[in-house]
Amino acid sequence: MFSCKSKKETITSSKEVSNTSTKGISEENQTKFAFYFIDGCKERMKGNIELAENAFKECLKIDPSSAAVKYELGNIYRFNGLYDNALKYGKECANADPKNEWYQLLYIECLHNKRQFFIKPQVYARLIKSILTAQSFTKA
Repeated sequence: MFSCKSKKETITSSKEVSNTSTKGISEENQTKFAFYFIDGCKERMKGNIELAENAFKECLKIDPSSAAVKYELGNIYRFNGLYDNALKYGKECANADPKNEWYQLLYIECLHNKRQFFIKPQVYARLIKSILTAQSFTKA
């Protein structure tokens, strides 16, 4: 649900936010999570990578299963050349949401950076299947 992308779909009411992947988390912690996530996105966009990383790590303390946070951390680590960490988070977010093209692309890029070419075809197949079944392609 949470994303740093600039799309209408990412702007939701507080009721919708409470129904996302933060189920089972108190309202107070959901608010903290949202604050840290938004702060992490803001700092990343400003180029303050360490501050962004710290904010996203705070999010993981609140919700260790958040694929969006793992995606953001994976991107930060990949761009900083920390390919082992990037691959860990890239794989986790891709496996958590196999239909999310962005998570799959991050995982593919991390596999490429680590020269694990033998796994890439399987992830590409999953990505292509996801794209072909997406609503945007089935509506004509």
